[in-house]
Amino acid sequence: MPSLLCKNLSCEIKNWRDGTSRVQDVTLQFEAGAFHAICGEENCGKNLLLELLGLLQRPTSGEIYLGDQSTGALSDEAREKIRYENFGYILEGWTLLPAFTVVENIAIPYLRHFESRPEDARSAAEEALEFCGIRDLASALACDLPPKIQEITAFARAIAHKPKILLAESSMHSDTMLALARAAVNVMEATVIWSGAREELIGYSDRFIEMSDGRIICDEPVQRIP
Repeated sequence: MPSLLCKNLSCEIKNWRDGTSRVQDVTLQFEAGAFHAICGEENCGKNLLLELLGLLQRPTSGEIYLGDQSTGALSDEAREKIRYENFGYILEGWTLLPAFTVVENIAIPYLRHFESRPEDARSAAEEALEFCGIRDLASALACDLPPKIQEITAFARAIAHKPKILLAESSMHSDTMLALARAAVNVMEATVIWSGAREELIGYSDRFIEMSDGRIICDEPVQRIP
């Protein structure tokens, strides 16, 4: 059973940075516990597809299924609940709260979304930091961290609730982030969908999906050496 499936997905969005981004009649399924790479030239539609899959945008047409559940007719509130329970996001424009500590940056969203006890939120945050190898920086202020560690903190925040699906776009320090995403697949059995350049994703991905002008032009598995 695919963890995520989209059928005949189409959407077109105009934005100030890239002009028009589009996804055209895309049908894909994403098996659980694998690293799926979405690649293509700038403005090929890969980031818009990622946002559609993560229920951050509504398609013009087509449908997205999470397991057996169709999401198209759901209310905004229901989609939001599904996002919090099932997805982790590391997308362009991510930010940390500069005046808060590393552990607070992870625990505060956890508290807000899951209405848990403060001690449970802190425990989840510390476990995520341990996974990412920076638990010793839990009490450091976010504003004092170098950019690379800020990105790792953002990754820890995205996995603190143990999401089934992790959606990510390429970042400044992709090697570190990609290694963590691969570990999330291997250890947490997460489904990773990563939008980026093919050359930087080689060695991490189980599958390459190539896009051009909003359409899928290639979809091939990768034989990885364990």
